[in-house]
Amino acid sequence: MPNNFCGKKENNESADDKQGIGVFAQYGWAPKDRCEVSDYVGGGLRWQGAIPTRDDDVLGLGAFNIYFSDRAGHKEHSETAIELFYKAQIMGWLAVQPDMQYITNPGGDNKKSALVLGGRVEFVF
Repeated sequence: MPNNFCGKKENNESADDKQGIGVFAQYGWAPKDRCEVSDYVGGGLRWQGAIPTRDDDVLGLGAFNIYFSDRAGHKEHSETAIELFYKAQIMGWLAVQPDMQYITNPGGDNKKSALVLGGRVEFVF
């Protein structure tokens, strides 16, 4: 974890402690005349060590919004996603991360909201 940890650490006495709750914010911009997505705003929380015996696991919750440019031609101008994940560090070289996203107005076309289930497996070589 970077030294600029933003949040509440479990053990403030230890500089090496990675456990605790952190926050993040993101913003992205692209010229409206070149891209379908002109702006992106996101943010959330991450909690490392949420389960007492699982110090390297991370629980996360985020909300993200994209704004479509007029060039995209969508009926609506935005799409919102809420994401929940749990990254389980199985071994130092292996992590498994189930993920759930709830997306409103997917694709900006007034379609029904979607629930997306997915996952990730990470290998460190």
